[in-house]
Amino acid sequence: MRPAALQSLASGERLDDRAPNPEDAFYASAPSSTVSDFSGAQREPADNQPRLRVVTYNVHSCIGLDRKLRPDRIADILRHIDPDVIALEEVRAEQTKEIGERLGYHVFFAHADVVHGFDFGNAILTRFEIRATHLYPIGVPHREQRACARADIFWPAGNQTIHVFAVHLGLDAKERRFQAERLASSEILADPSIQGEPRILLGDFNEKFNRQDVNHAIKPLLRLAGSRSWPAFLPIIDLDRVYYSGDFQKDLVHISQSDGAMIASDHAPLVAVLEKTAVLR
Repeated sequence: MRPAALQSLASGERLDDRAPNPEDAFYASAPSSTVSDFSGAQREPADNQPRLRVVTYNVHSCIGLDRKLRPDRIADILRHIDPDVIALEEVRAEQTKEIGERLGYHVFFAHADVVHGFDFGNAILTRFEIRATHLYPIGVPHREQRACARADIFWPAGNQTIHVFAVHLGLDAKERRFQAERLASSEILADPSIQGEPRILLGDFNEKFNRQDVNHAIKPLLRLAGSRSWPAFLPIIDLDRVYYSGDFQKDLVHISQSDGAMIASDHAPLVAVLEKTAVLR
Protein backbone atom coordinates (compact mmCIF):
# COMPACT_ATOMS: atom_id res chain seq x y z
CA MET A 1 0.00 0.00 0.00
CA ARG A 2 1.43 3.37 -0.98
CA PRO A 3 1.13 6.39 1.35
CA ALA A 4 -1.89 8.58 0.69
CA ALA A 5 0.16 11.36 -0.90
CA LEU A 6 1.69 8.98 -3.41
CA GLN A 7 -1.74 7.61 -4.26
CA SER A 8 -2.93 11.18 -4.89
CA LEU A 9 0.06 11.97 -7.07
CA ALA A 10 -0.38 8.80 -9.08
CA SER A 11 -3.91 9.87 -9.95
CA GLY A 12 -2.68 13.27 -11.14
CA GLU A 13 -4.09 15.29 -8.26
CA ARG A 14 -2.42 18.64 -7.72
CA LEU A 15 -1.37 19.20 -4.12
CA ASP A 16 -1.89 22.95 -3.96
CA ASP A 17 -1.22 24.64 -0.63
CA ARG A 18 -1.11 21.36 1.14
CA ALA A 19 0.58 21.30 4.53
CA PRO A 20 3.49 18.83 4.80
CA ASN A 21 2.54 15.44 6.22
CA PRO A 22 5.51 13.47 7.58
CA GLU A 23 3.99 10.07 6.75
CA ASP A 24 2.47 10.89 3.36
CA ALA A 25 5.23 12.81 1.60
CA PHE A 26 8.36 11.42 3.31
CA TYR A 27 9.30 14.54 5.23
CA ALA A 28 12.39 13.85 7.31
CA SER A 29 13.35 15.37 10.63
CA ALA A 30 14.93 18.81 10.80
CA PRO A 31 18.43 18.69 9.28
CA SER A 32 21.57 18.80 11.31
CA SER A 33 24.37 21.17 10.32
CA THR A 34 26.78 19.53 7.88
CA VAL A 35 29.55 21.49 6.18
CA SER A 36 31.77 19.92 3.51
CA ASP A 37 35.37 20.88 2.82
CA PHE A 38 34.27 22.56 -0.44
CA SER A 39 31.37 24.63 0.81
CA GLY A 40 32.12 25.69 4.36
CA ALA A 41 33.95 28.91 3.61
CA GLN A 42 31.35 30.01 1.10
CA ARG A 43 28.21 29.56 3.18
CA GLU A 44 28.88 32.86 4.97
CA PRO A 45 30.49 35.13 2.34
CA ALA A 46 32.46 38.19 3.32
CA ASP A 47 29.87 40.53 1.81
CA ASN A 48 27.10 38.81 3.83
CA GLN A 49 25.00 38.49 0.67
CA PRO A 50 22.78 35.39 1.10
CA ARG A 51 23.79 32.46 -1.09
CA LEU A 52 21.89 29.29 -1.88
CA ARG A 53 23.62 26.08 -2.97
CA VAL A 54 21.47 23.85 -5.19
CA VAL A 55 22.19 20.56 -6.94
CA THR A 56 20.37 18.55 -9.58
CA TYR A 57 21.29 14.88 -9.87
CA ASN A 58 19.91 12.11 -12.09
CA VAL A 59 20.72 9.12 -9.89
CA HIS A 60 19.75 6.32 -12.34
CA SER A 61 17.74 4.47 -9.65
CA CYS A 62 20.91 4.63 -7.51
CA ILE A 63 22.49 2.01 -9.78
CA GLY A 64 26.07 2.94 -10.59
CA LEU A 65 28.26 2.23 -13.57
CA ASP A 66 29.62 -0.66 -11.47
CA ARG A 67 26.01 -2.04 -11.49
CA LYS A 68 25.77 -1.74 -7.70
CA LEU A 69 22.49 -0.51 -6.18
CA ARG A 70 23.65 1.94 -3.50
CA PRO A 71 21.43 4.76 -2.24
CA ASP A 72 23.96 5.18 0.58
CA ARG A 73 26.63 6.15 -1.96
CA ILE A 74 24.34 8.80 -3.46
CA ALA A 75 23.70 10.17 0.04
CA ASP A 76 27.45 10.32 0.75
CA ILE A 77 28.06 12.26 -2.48
CA LEU A 78 25.32 14.74 -1.62
CA ARG A 79 26.59 15.10 1.94
CA HIS A 80 30.00 16.07 0.58
CA ILE A 81 28.46 18.71 -1.71
CA ASP A 82 26.44 20.05 1.25
CA PRO A 83 23.60 21.64 -0.76
CA ASP A 84 20.69 23.61 0.62
CA VAL A 85 18.29 22.23 -2.02
CA ILE A 86 18.49 19.00 -4.04
CA ALA A 87 16.53 17.77 -7.05
CA LEU A 88 16.76 14.06 -7.82
CA GLU A 89 15.66 12.47 -11.09
CA GLU A 90 15.15 8.78 -11.92
CA VAL A 91 14.66 7.96 -8.27
CA ARG A 92 12.40 5.46 -6.51
CA ALA A 93 10.17 6.42 -3.61
CA GLU A 94 11.92 4.23 -1.05
CA GLN A 95 15.34 5.48 -2.22
CA THR A 96 14.21 9.07 -1.72
CA LYS A 97 13.13 8.25 1.80
CA GLU A 98 16.46 6.57 2.62
CA ILE A 99 18.55 9.39 1.18
CA GLY A 100 16.48 11.98 3.05
CA GLU A 101 16.89 10.12 6.32
CA ARG A 102 20.64 9.74 5.84
CA LEU A 103 21.01 13.48 5.17
CA GLY A 104 18.42 14.62 7.71
CA TYR A 105 16.62 16.63 5.01
CA HIS A 106 12.95 17.36 4.43
CA VAL A 107 11.75 15.41 1.38
CA PHE A 108 9.01 15.61 -1.23
CA PHE A 109 8.76 12.63 -3.59
CA ALA A 110 6.69 13.19 -6.73
CA HIS A 111 5.39 10.01 -8.35
CA ALA A 112 5.48 10.07 -12.16
CA ASP A 113 5.09 6.39 -13.16
CA VAL A 114 5.62 2.79 -12.08
CA VAL A 115 8.84 1.40 -13.56
CA HIS A 116 9.82 -2.25 -13.02
CA GLY A 117 7.30 -2.38 -10.19
CA PHE A 118 8.67 0.65 -8.31
CA ASP A 119 7.15 4.08 -7.66
CA PHE A 120 9.38 6.22 -9.84
CA GLY A 121 9.78 9.96 -10.33
CA ASN A 122 11.49 13.11 -9.12
CA ALA A 123 12.21 14.37 -5.63
CA ILE A 124 13.05 17.63 -3.90
CA LEU A 125 15.10 17.52 -0.70
CA THR A 126 16.09 20.48 1.44
CA ARG A 127 17.56 21.39 4.80
CA PHE A 128 14.84 24.06 5.11
CA GLU A 129 11.12 23.95 5.86
CA ILE A 130 8.81 22.87 3.03
CA ARG A 131 5.61 24.89 3.31
CA ALA A 132 3.60 23.48 0.40
CA THR A 133 3.96 20.95 -2.40
CA HIS A 134 2.51 20.73 -5.89
CA LEU A 135 2.65 18.19 -8.70
CA TYR A 136 1.96 18.77 -12.38
CA PRO A 137 1.66 15.77 -14.74
CA ILE A 138 3.49 16.55 -18.00
CA GLY A 139 3.54 13.11 -19.65
CA VAL A 140 2.27 12.22 -23.11
CA PRO A 141 0.28 9.11 -24.08
CA HIS A 142 2.13 5.87 -24.83
CA ARG A 143 5.39 7.08 -23.30
CA GLU A 144 6.94 6.81 -19.86
CA GLN A 145 5.01 9.30 -17.76
CA ARG A 146 6.76 12.45 -16.54
CA ALA A 147 5.98 14.99 -13.85
CA CYS A 148 7.07 18.39 -12.61
CA ALA A 149 7.36 18.67 -8.84
CA ARG A 150 7.22 21.96 -6.96
CA ALA A 151 8.12 22.64 -3.35
CA ASP A 152 7.60 26.03 -1.71
CA ILE A 153 10.54 26.32 0.67
CA PHE A 154 11.21 28.92 3.35
CA TRP A 155 14.77 30.20 2.95
CA PRO A 156 15.90 31.69 6.28
CA ALA A 157 18.94 33.53 4.91
CA GLY A 158 16.79 35.32 2.35
CA ASN A 159 13.86 35.57 4.78
CA GLN A 160 11.41 34.51 2.05
CA THR A 161 9.75 31.61 0.28
CA ILE A 162 11.43 30.21 -2.83
CA HIS A 163 9.58 28.06 -5.35
CA VAL A 164 11.68 25.08 -6.46
CA PHE A 165 10.67 22.95 -9.44
CA ALA A 166 12.16 19.56 -10.36
CA VAL A 167 11.69 17.90 -13.76
CA HIS A 168 12.89 15.06 -15.96
CA LEU A 169 11.84 15.55 -19.56
CA GLY A 170 11.26 12.89 -22.22
CA LEU A 171 13.62 11.36 -24.76
CA ASP A 172 11.67 12.35 -27.88
CA ALA A 173 12.00 15.87 -29.31
CA LYS A 174 8.25 16.33 -29.87
CA GLU A 175 7.58 15.08 -26.36
CA ARG A 176 10.06 17.60 -24.91
CA ARG A 177 8.55 20.42 -26.96
CA PHE A 178 5.12 19.72 -25.46
CA GLN A 179 6.60 19.44 -21.96
CA ALA A 180 8.56 22.68 -22.32
CA GLU A 181 5.40 24.51 -23.35
CA ARG A 182 3.61 23.09 -20.31
CA LEU A 183 6.43 24.21 -18.05
CA ALA A 184 6.35 27.73 -19.45
CA SER A 185 2.57 27.97 -19.10
CA SER A 186 0.64 30.08 -16.60
CA GLU A 187 -0.14 26.90 -14.67
CA ILE A 188 3.49 26.17 -13.77
CA LEU A 189 6.47 28.55 -14.16
CA ALA A 190 4.43 31.53 -15.34
CA ASP A 191 1.82 31.11 -12.58
CA PRO A 192 0.75 34.73 -11.87
CA SER A 193 0.59 34.09 -8.13
CA ILE A 194 4.39 33.52 -7.88
CA GLN A 195 5.75 35.94 -10.48
CA GLY A 196 7.06 38.33 -7.85
CA GLU A 197 8.83 35.57 -5.91
CA PRO A 198 12.07 33.61 -6.45
CA ARG A 199 11.81 30.53 -8.71
CA ILE A 200 14.38 27.81 -9.42
CA LEU A 201 13.95 25.03 -11.97
CA LEU A 202 16.23 22.00 -11.63
CA GLY A 203 16.39 18.81 -13.64
CA ASP A 204 17.46 16.56 -16.47
CA PHE A 205 16.11 18.12 -19.66
CA ASN A 206 17.34 15.41 -22.06
CA GLU A 207 18.30 18.12 -24.56
CA LYS A 208 21.82 17.96 -25.96
CA PHE A 209 22.18 21.65 -26.80
CA ASN A 210 20.85 24.74 -25.04
CA ARG A 211 19.84 26.34 -28.34
CA GLN A 212 16.90 23.95 -28.81
CA ASP A 213 13.17 23.97 -28.00
CA VAL A 214 13.29 23.52 -24.23
CA ASN A 215 15.67 26.39 -23.61
CA HIS A 216 13.81 28.62 -26.06
CA ALA A 217 10.58 28.05 -24.13
CA ILE A 218 12.06 28.66 -20.68
CA LYS A 219 14.55 31.44 -21.43
CA PRO A 220 11.93 34.25 -21.48
CA LEU A 221 11.05 33.33 -17.88
CA LEU A 222 14.29 32.18 -16.25
CA ARG A 223 18.05 32.44 -16.64
CA LEU A 224 20.25 29.41 -17.34
CA ALA A 225 23.20 28.01 -15.40
CA GLY A 226 24.62 24.83 -16.85
CA SER A 227 27.70 22.71 -17.31
CA ARG A 228 28.42 19.47 -19.13
CA SER A 229 27.38 16.65 -16.80
CA TRP A 230 26.86 13.54 -18.94
CA PRO A 231 28.31 10.97 -19.02
CA ALA A 232 29.67 11.26 -15.50
CA PHE A 233 33.11 9.79 -16.22
CA LEU A 234 33.74 12.11 -19.22
CA PRO A 235 31.09 14.86 -19.37
CA ILE A 236 30.51 16.23 -22.88
CA ILE A 237 26.76 17.07 -22.89
CA ASP A 238 24.78 19.44 -20.65
CA LEU A 239 21.58 17.41 -20.19
CA ASP A 240 21.24 18.69 -16.61
CA ARG A 241 20.49 22.36 -15.96
CA VAL A 242 19.66 24.96 -13.36
CA TYR A 243 17.30 27.79 -14.29
CA TYR A 244 16.67 30.71 -11.91
CA SER A 245 14.63 33.90 -11.76
CA GLY A 246 16.00 37.43 -11.68
CA ASP A 247 15.84 37.42 -7.89
CA PHE A 248 19.20 35.60 -8.04
CA GLN A 249 22.48 35.96 -9.82
CA LYS A 250 24.84 33.09 -10.56
CA ASP A 251 27.85 32.97 -8.26
CA LEU A 252 29.27 29.56 -9.24
CA VAL A 253 28.31 26.50 -11.30
CA HIS A 254 30.24 23.25 -11.61
CA ILE A 255 29.87 19.48 -11.58
CA SER A 256 31.01 17.27 -8.72
CA GLN A 257 33.60 14.76 -9.91
CA SER A 258 34.64 13.01 -6.74
CA ASP A 259 35.67 9.38 -7.17
CA GLY A 260 32.23 8.23 -6.06
CA ALA A 261 30.33 10.67 -8.29
CA MET A 262 32.10 9.40 -11.40
CA ILE A 263 30.62 5.90 -11.01
CA ALA A 264 27.53 6.28 -8.78
CA SER A 265 25.29 7.18 -11.76
CA ASP A 266 25.62 7.87 -15.47
CA HIS A 267 25.14 11.59 -14.68
CA ALA A 268 27.39 13.79 -12.56
CA PRO A 269 25.76 16.06 -9.97
CA LEU A 270 25.38 19.63 -11.25
CA VAL A 271 25.95 22.22 -8.52
CA ALA A 272 25.09 25.92 -8.63
CA VAL A 273 25.57 28.63 -6.02
CA LEU A 274 23.02 31.42 -6.42
CA GLU A 275 23.35 34.80 -4.77
CA LYS A 276 20.35 36.84 -3.74
CA THR A 277 20.23 40.11 -5.64
CA ALA A 278 20.29 43.34 -3.67
CA VAL A 279 16.83 44.33 -4.90
CA LEU A 280 14.21 41.65 -5.41
CA ARG A 281 11.87 41.84 -8.38
